[in-house]
Amino acid sequence: MQNKKAVLSGFVAVLLVFIAALVVRSDDFRGERGAENLEASYHTLLTITALHEVPVARSHLLPIVNFGGPKDINIPWGATVRTPNGDFVYTSFPPLAFLVPAALFQALNVEPSLGTLASFNAGLGLISAFLLFAILVRILTFDGHTKGVAVFASVAGASLLLLSKEGLHSFGPVYWAQQLAQLFLLGQLAVLVELKHREPPKPVALLALLGVISFLAAYTEWTGFVANGLIGLAFVVRDRAGSRRVGLVMLAANALAIGAITVHLASAIGWQETLSALSKRFFARSAMADRGLLELLGQYWESFGLLLVLSALAGAVVMAHARRHSKPAVTFAVFALLVSLAPLVENFIMLQHAWQFSYDRLKLVVPLSVLVASAFAILLSAKRTAAWAFALILLALSFWQNSSQYLANRAEYAGWAQVTKDNERLLAEIKKSGTWDCAVVGANGSVRGYASLLFHRGVYEAVSSSRLQELAIELNRCAAIFLEQERFSFDLPRYTSATIYRSGQEPVRLTPP
Repeated sequence: MQNKKAVLSGFVAVLLVFIAALVVRSDDFRGERGAENLEASYHTLLTITALHEVPVARSHLLPIVNFGGPKDINIPWGATVRTPNGDFVYTSFPPLAFLVPAALFQALNVEPSLGTLASFNAGLGLISAFLLFAILVRILTFDGHTKGVAVFASVAGASLLLLSKEGLHSFGPVYWAQQLAQLFLLGQLAVLVELKHREPPKPVALLALLGVISFLAAYTEWTGFVANGLIGLAFVVRDRAGSRRVGLVMLAANALAIGAITVHLASAIGWQETLSALSKRFFARSAMADRGLLELLGQYWESFGLLLVLSALAGAVVMAHARRHSKPAVTFAVFALLVSLAPLVENFIMLQHAWQFSYDRLKLVVPLSVLVASAFAILLSAKRTAAWAFALILLALSFWQNSSQYLANRAEYAGWAQVTKDNERLLAEIKKSGTWDCAVVGANGSVRGYASLLFHRGVYEAVSSSRLQELAIELNRCAAIFLEQERFSFDLPRYTSATIYRSGQEPVRLTPP
């Protein structure tokens, strides 16, 4: 009973940390607030909206990026692939990360918006933190620490997921596939820890659960394939009683996910286009891109700051403790550390993506949490009061530095709120002209999630005004509306003017009032 109360108090403590994180990022739920990589959330909202509007027979439940009207199809969009119906499918990531929020919003009759998506994302963060806490308690208990020590240390470790700069950011305003994948990777780690604890033969139910979670991880984000492959191969090569079956289950999950993704895409765009699209997106995001390893390592500092220093010190404590024991008391902790490091290899394979999008570096938080929790447990069990008190102070300082860095980063994008208002005013002026519903629309720059949602219609990207006028004639439209834009941040434009071209009339140039 006492142990259950200790664990329950730990969950309450994690909940309080979550509430503290919500206080830090309270602005995330208030309208159009700017943030680094916010274009990912707009892209997600675009696909959710499109999936709600376009019939399943056309969308095939794939991450399409256009709406369902006749003026929305056959308009190219970035590196997407066209279906025979004229819709465009995003092929850089599997579909599950879009389908889950789309299905949830529809089931709850929730309007997709930045605020509701941030709430969904925060919920993922809380569930992930609870799961990480439970895993840490389990491994520390298996390593011989008392329940009270394990709970205290696990709260400290799980807090990294919520209060690191990357945790605040990735489970806050910006949602993408990595956040949902993180939940599955934690689930996979939990099952693997349990399987390690069980004597052979390994329970079939646990093996089946491992297979399902591993499949979902791969069907959500490419990191799942890397984790399944590396961990699975390690278990197969180890070739001890029960290990080979664990490894084969994970490798089989990879094979099934590859087959499912390929067949799913091919059902809409055909086999040749599917294979071509997947290979092109891999090389565009891979280590062959134009970013170096040192730049990526610098970005890890940007994501975790002083927590990297704390984790390095924690690692030294764990290693020193292991050397003093003929049978290390951190066996399960070391196992969890190795398993949680495997997904990080994806960052070095898909180097360009990990450098550009900070949420791709979120996966580092799990090995850092394992190190911090293990070190706290060792110091507490050894009654090294001064040492763990110093570690607690350093942890608090690290959280302060990370939250300050997060708020400073958000402040850099504060101007986005005004930009969205100006863009909406310009759109209102365009609609007053009476041409919006019958015109063809184009822009001199890229058109991504935000622009598609703002105009709620297809917009030709990177087109000249002369070519847009030709398109108006070819498509028998009443006018051509040419948008001029400048970059606020990556894929987030500020529209400076709109010029309306009508046959036989002088062009009309509009600017935000």
